[in-house]
Amino acid sequence: MLYGHLDTTFTGDAREDYACVGPVDRPDLRPQPTLRDGLLTGLGISNPKGGAACAIAAADAVRRGGVPLRGDVVIALVVGGIHKRPTAGLHRDFRGPAYQGFGIGCEYMLKHGVRADLAISTKPGYAVVWEEPGQCWFTIRVKGSLCYSGMRQFQGTRNPLVDAARLVEALEAWFPEYTTRHTRGQLAPQGAVGAIEGGWPFKPEFIPGICHVYVDLRTNPHQSMLSVKRELDAFMAGFRRAHPEMDLDWEMTLSVPGSRTDPQSWIIQSCLRAWEAVEGRPHSFVRAQSGTTDGNVLRNAGIPTARFGLPGLMNPEAGWPPSFDACRVESMERLTRAYVRAIVDTCTRPREEIVSR
Repeated sequence: MLYGHLDTTFTGDAREDYACVGPVDRPDLRPQPTLRDGLLTGLGISNPKGGAACAIAAADAVRRGGVPLRGDVVIALVVGGIHKRPTAGLHRDFRGPAYQGFGIGCEYMLKHGVRADLAISTKPGYAVVWEEPGQCWFTIRVKGSLCYSGMRQFQGTRNPLVDAARLVEALEAWFPEYTTRHTRGQLAPQGAVGAIEGGWPFKPEFIPGICHVYVDLRTNPHQSMLSVKRELDAFMAGFRRAHPEMDLDWEMTLSVPGSRTDPQSWIIQSCLRAWEAVEGRPHSFVRAQSGTTDGNVLRNAGIPTARFGLPGLMNPEAGWPPSFDACRVESMERLTRAYVRAIVDTCTRPREEIVSR
């Protein structure tokens, strides 16, 4: 199986994306493709629609070449792969049928009979990866006292936005310690405060009674989800002891385990051979990764999976911010050739030879 998802992190609607993207006009965030001097840009092009296009082209090349395959090649392209969770916040309510994220499309596919012995995830990164982090998300509630700003001189107030700012600084100082503790293998799991929610932006004359802080902690496959929760619990308990005047509580609101495929498994070794044949040099391994994909869903369903996609173009042109949604046509050609080699290498052999390793 060559697997990818077709939904995108951003929507391409500047009004929808503003809260995260800010006031920028980037060609890689528009839902229209642009090709200039061999650089292809547009929303989702590299993450991972470009890799998905390479998978389709590779399968078609094998078919047109009349390669006598012993096994099936499945191109599996789904939606519901982008990371999001149900929330009832200021911006949008993602509960119920509007919620489609965090591998829900991959899970649906597997539950409804589309499976394979081995898989390649087409997510970005032009190297063969066999480990991927999981994720835990936490919601921290910082409580204060509702107060009309015109009356605060008559009312004792505690502004939860100010307390949240202190908490965010402490969390950001703690995240590198967390990363150091759990760096091993190909992974260096990161942490971040990704959102703060409190008060009415359209009515800032009220000090809110509560502020929400949203935390993302990546995990190494050796960690359990409860061990991650206990680590944050310990940090929060220490923070509360240092700030007994604050009113805080928190909960884990999402947990997705990390995963690992044995690097000696057939699919990993086949992709390594394919990479080296195309590049004509030993494979360049990557370390300190922290990006998560639906590869976790596939591996946790018992399917050995290699992540192998297009290069992530950080600053593809002068003045651009870091971006994954751009790729070069020559890179797509090389990845397609590598996929062809992996397909032929794998699907022309007896099943017993490739699933026994």
